[in-house]
Amino acid sequence: MRISKLLVTLAFSTLLGSGAVVASAEEDYIKGMEAHRTGDFKNSMKSLTLAAEQGHLKAQFKLGWMYRLGRGALENDKTAFKWLILAAEQGHTDAQYSVAYQYRFGEGVELDNKRAYMWSSIAAFNEGVDNSYKEDLRKIMTNKEISKAQEMASRCLESSYKDC
Repeated sequence: MRISKLLVTLAFSTLLGSGAVVASAEEDYIKGMEAHRTGDFKNSMKSLTLAAEQGHLKAQFKLGWMYRLGRGALENDKTAFKWLILAAEQGHTDAQYSVAYQYRFGEGVELDNKRAYMWSSIAAFNEGVDNSYKEDLRKIMTNKEISKAQEMASRCLESSYKDC
């Protein structure tokens, strides 16, 4: 009995170490994108969900937008945010802008201009450009709020997205 458990553990460890799980996520992502291109949003959603659940960055972003637009599932800003924040916390710039937008307008998440400014700043930093979206936020925020948002952005980046 102990030998069979050992063999199962060894086989699972080998699969993880070989990248088979990662390859599966990539395969699911490709399958999901192919279905999306043909307009088969239901099957696209299924495959992208499998990939996203394994941490696939692009699948998380695409899935977030599918929920925002109601493609393959009912429109759901809360679920969209769930997937977009996961991609944003892995450094996906477009997801970071999307999360900033959702915080700014309270779509699927409580309205929070400081977090909107933070994510907008992070996205701008990662792109190497400033953005007008952040400037729009400056018009409605106090200097104290902006300073706090800048501190939050720095902490987030310095922690490699662990403290956002």
